Amino acid sequence: MSDVSTQRPIISASQIGRSFPRRRQNNVSRNFNDILGNIFCLPPKHDRDEEEFWALRDVSLDIRPGDAVGVIGRNGSGKTTLMKLLSGLLAPTKGHVSINGEIQALINLGAGFNQRLSGRENILNGMRMRGISPKRSPELVEQIIDFAEVGAFIDGPVETYSSGMKSRLGFALCIFLRPDLIVIDEALSVGDLAFQNKCKLHLQAMKQQGVAMLLVSHSMTSIRQFCDRALWIHAGELQADGPVDQVTAQYLEFIDQEMSRNAEPAAALTEASPPMQHAPTQPARPLSAKVAQRWSNLTPKDNKVIDDPDKSFLAQNPQLQWKRPTISENQVEELYGGHIEPTGFQDFRAVVLSEGQPTNALQVNKPFAIEFGFTPQRPINDLNVSLVFHTKDGKRLSTISTLNGDLLKQNGDSRVLCRVNIADIPFAAGYYVVTISIHEGNAYLWRDAILELKVSPNRFMVWNPISMQYQYNIFKVSN
Repeated sequence: MSDVSTQRPIISASQIGRSFPRRRQNNVSRNFNDILGNIFCLPPKHDRDEEEFWALRDVSLDIRPGDAVGVIGRNGSGKTTLMKLLSGLLAPTKGHVSINGEIQALINLGAGFNQRLSGRENILNGMRMRGISPKRSPELVEQIIDFAEVGAFIDGPVETYSSGMKSRLGFALCIFLRPDLIVIDEALSVGDLAFQNKCKLHLQAMKQQGVAMLLVSHSMTSIRQFCDRALWIHAGELQADGPVDQVTAQYLEFIDQEMSRNAEPAAALTEASPPMQHAPTQPARPLSAKVAQRWSNLTPKDNKVIDDPDKSFLAQNPQLQWKRPTISENQVEELYGGHIEPTGFQDFRAVVLSEGQPTNALQVNKPFAIEFGFTPQRPINDLNVSLVFHTKDGKRLSTISTLNGDLLKQNGDSRVLCRVNIADIPFAAGYYVVTISIHEGNAYLWRDAILELKVSPNRFMVWNPISMQYQYNIFKVSN
């Protein structure tokens, strides 16, 4: 097999740029020329009295077979313009794009459908346009229909479909036509969560088969999950092109600096809002706390005694205050699932316990516990709290939720005090972040990072992110 770096690029772009006029003239001749230009993908021509706006300038790059490239940047930075130029949907005002292969662009899903034809007829037309005979590939038609999950509507006109059904059908049609490169512009949010997961699994399989991918997303988690390389576009210019971890780190640092600069003048003009009360105002004396209910996903023989599970450290130590980790809200938004300001409760506290003492330093495969508590400011119906463990760079590892067992559903306005006992920490040595999600039904009351953990190695070698406890049995075999 030839080295990927020596293979002919699927896309090669040299110093490409695209400009648009800021003001449009209202004459028929100009509008007609614009229509022809859009039909034939011709570069735009501007009148002298029109001011040019450059959405993209002087970008050069190659995409080769098997590449998985993420494109990041703020809204309006030129990401979608770049995608349209690379996929042939727009012509560059300057520079040149060379395309050598079949490209499927998931940008405006379902936009190319004939609304009066059925979903099945649109699938057949799409296959014919790409040189695939539906008669010779009937199984492909059925695969697309099954994946799209539109059911009996497949033989009804597309104009009767919901926007979600059109998007699912468009996504299924694009990914099953075996392109050399697939261009994805925020299309991973199509459909419900189950359909999104199915799409991601299919895209992962395509990636393993050597299909190149170009992914635009504001989710650093998705970019890191799918891509090995990243492009950072800002104000129409290519700021960085390199390994995904390196480029996303540069981008997040830039965003943090921007937010800090923007926050300074705002702070001078407005009064600071009162901070959330993280530590309760209460007498510094022990509280009475008894276990009301338990739930575990361990079988009885697997349960380990962790300190004293019937005692609450926070109740016994009301003077202990919780301090939020030094992780910016933007990092929480980009890396750890999203940030939402707290509402509906106060007096939040949390602590990590090892051998009965508060600490953030743990050891591989050793037991530990997390306690947290807060006071609702009103009765909260259908309360649920989830703790999510992430690697430092944003990979989600595990979720622990009170939804299993509906432990807090009937809590009302009673103070919440929970202890999570974990028999062993299964993660390899490294740094980890714990986030919290507090829900009232499907509505979030708070999402944020609450704890940072440092996990130290034990005396055994660990080669992967997860360190499972195990036992070997070595047999001596004789005839």
